[in-house]
Amino acid sequence: PFLLKTLAFALSLLLISCASVEPVSHKPVTGSQNITTRDTTFVIKNIPLASSLSVLTVSAEDTILAEVESDPLEEIIVADSNRDGREELYLVTRSAGSGSYATVLVFSWCNAKYQQIARLSGAEPSSGKYMGHDSIWFEDNTLKWLIPVYLENDPYTYPSGGTFMI
Repeated sequence: PFLLKTLAFALSLLLISCASVEPVSHKPVTGSQNITTRDTTFVIKNIPLASSLSVLTVSAEDTILAEVESDPLEEIIVADSNRDGREELYLVTRSAGSGSYATVLVFSWCNAKYQQIARLSGAEPSSGKYMGHDSIWFEDNTLKWLIPVYLENDPYTYPSGGTFMI
């Protein structure tokens, strides 16, 4: 009976966790921050213009690598995802709207200097649609991007199509 109750409880938790995506509170990173990697120090300045818009400036060794208007900066991640011995810089921005869509700016060592090599946004799953509320993290130096799949008539906070992993 104890084992059966434990299994039933675990299964109910799994079903609850797969059934809905609760809104996550995302606090923007503001001001100026120095991020030191093995090779360089990045200076990241995030100046909010409004609740949904910032000016993001990234520099390394007194050279501006990017200066863009963007969604608010949510997270700064340093990881050696391509395993070349040099760490990449990942800046996660998130829209302030109802979908809280994420974007990742990637800076990597390329042609003897650091430069922006990618701007990644959520992808449309093969079935259903992308409406934000995605989660981004690193696991074993690999970028993981979990996207809830919304089916027709799903509200923003309750996708019924499962999840899609990039």
